[in-house]
Amino acid sequence: MARRSRRALAIAAASALALGAGTLSAAAGGRGHGHGTHDPSPPATVATGLVAALTFDVTGKGVVVGQPSGAIDLIRRDGMTRQLVAPGGVQAEAVSVHGSTILWATTPRDATTFEPSASTLWRTDRKGRTTKVADVLAFEKKHNPDAKNTYGFIGLDAGCAASLPPELQKHGGIIDVHPYQSVTHAGRLFVADAGANAIFSVDHRGKIRTVAVLPPVKVKVTAEMAAGLGMPDCVVGAKFALDPVPTDVEVGPRGMLYVSTLPGGPEDGSLGALGGVWKVDPRTGKVSQVASGFLGATNLAVARGGDVYVTEMFGGKVTKLPRWGKRTTVLETAMPVAAEMRGQSLYVLSDPFATGLLQRLRVR
Repeated sequence: MARRSRRALAIAAASALALGAGTLSAAAGGRGHGHGTHDPSPPATVATGLVAALTFDVTGKGVVVGQPSGAIDLIRRDGMTRQLVAPGGVQAEAVSVHGSTILWATTPRDATTFEPSASTLWRTDRKGRTTKVADVLAFEKKHNPDAKNTYGFIGLDAGCAASLPPELQKHGGIIDVHPYQSVTHAGRLFVADAGANAIFSVDHRGKIRTVAVLPPVKVKVTAEMAAGLGMPDCVVGAKFALDPVPTDVEVGPRGMLYVSTLPGGPEDGSLGALGGVWKVDPRTGKVSQVASGFLGATNLAVARGGDVYVTEMFGGKVTKLPRWGKRTTVLETAMPVAAEMRGQSLYVLSDPFATGLLQRLRVR
């Protein structure tokens, strides 16, 4: 049970994978959000070859994709690809587009410890000029927003607790940062930070504010879990508080923020389907859970009417969480990692280790 869920969120860092610019084979959708109230159409392939890409946004000109090389590419509606940001050697993440401006993040890490050596938000304008927006690592070091949370085993007797390795001891939030996804709304950039376990907002001057800290995910340890993870029998029956790890933030009805999370430990389901969807009020920071039980919730998309689409990376599917009614599977695909809504279309990026497949399906 690691303190941070980095493996699923840093696929490119785990493998020296070939880069692919992608080939457009279906047009991008129209402007705006769809209602998502009808069964989806069969998926159409938008692009392939997006190996190790984890983040994208959809605009009227096409799909803007952050690449593991640090490049940001536009896959145009006519099938051509144009580079918008040159490779920088560090994966481009948290890509979002506001008008003619691209906002994105880089978080270089130590190759041995995987600790962040920096974390920066960037802005690239329509002329291709890139400027620094904010230093996220400096903010994390100064404020460490999730220090108020408690992670690890809860209620163990002293003898059992003393027998556990340091990473399983009860602790507060550590200094870590990983701006993973972002969205712009009402003149601010909202960032889902998978290292800080928080949602940040950033204004036009680069001032960062903590909007909300997600609560720990608690799981009751069974004998099977303890044996599988090599833990002593004395922990069976105890609760373990995992990092909540926000993986995406999107804007829903009435300006509410919707956030996907997966647990800061094994993400493969060995502890259960612990992924969740949360609603955050950007004005008050109030956090409420919308749904749980997702297997590797690495991303989400929200339709204008309030339907939520969740990528379940280890479930191999995209799940529709309707505003009313039961959840359904709208797409089965290998390791879906990211999703975006545009018009009446849902875009899904999947299979990052192999094909780097981007698909589109109409959900209205």
